[in-house]
Amino acid sequence: ELRQVPRHPLIQLGSHGWYHTEMGSIPIDEVTDELQRSRNYLRAIADREITTLAWPSGSYSAVSVHTASALGFKHQCAVDLIDKPDRERFPVLLSRYGVYDFPVSDRWLLHLIARGAHA
Repeated sequence: ELRQVPRHPLIQLGSHGWYHTEMGSIPIDEVTDELQRSRNYLRAIADREITTLAWPSGSYSAVSVHTASALGFKHQCAVDLIDKPDRERFPVLLSRYGVYDFPVSDRWLLHLIARGAHA
């Protein structure tokens, strides 16, 4: 499936790190290693460049964002990205909503409405 799914025009396969570490709190050499390992693994499976990253737990730092950009990650997604200055400083950062295998709760819907999400 990992070989077929990325060929769909509406699906973007992206990295989520190698160990799912909170990368905003580890040394940059470990961030670099995680991103490279994950990207290389996914690229080998999908036979496509991997240019999207979802920061595990939404954890990133200024240095990790710049490092990921230098590695070729053009789109970097973070859960609960609500800090407007981060959006201005790092245009590659995007808000991310998880897709989970559980019923949608009213609280989650209210969260989306409060953020201005449209149906």
